[in-house]
Amino acid sequence: MSHREVTLIDGCRASVGDVVITRQNDRRIRTTSGGWVKNGDRWLITDIRREGSVVVKRLGARGRRTVLPPEYVAEHVDLGYAVTAHRAQGVTVDTAHVVVTTSTTRENLYVSMTRGRESNIAYVALDQPDAATPRPRRMT
Repeated sequence: MSHREVTLIDGCRASVGDVVITRQNDRRIRTTSGGWVKNGDRWLITDIRREGSVVVKRLGARGRRTVLPPEYVAEHVDLGYAVTAHRAQGVTVDTAHVVVTTSTTRENLYVSMTRGRESNIAYVALDQPDAATPRPRRMT
């Protein structure tokens, strides 16, 4: 069993079983179905070769596999566990965790809160503590 890792664009490391996301279109990198690598595609790493190329399977697409060259991985691949609501459209996951702020639109909230099969959890950021929060005598 291989315990190889690759370093991604932001310095994070990934290994077999990790979910990654490609961040640049590249029509030269073809999939087994004849498609190509697109910005925003999510992949499961199935192997890491000795020279640093990464064998991946596109999530949600049966049989679509490809090999990402080491240079592409280092410059255009991120971990794919956390995505924005825009990027999450059309994605289904087991559990979705959503941070809701005053700038969250209802459209983005809807998209975010309908991604999870098992559960959808919202974490609401408050500008002010609620009434149940103990307050010190002097606020700084």
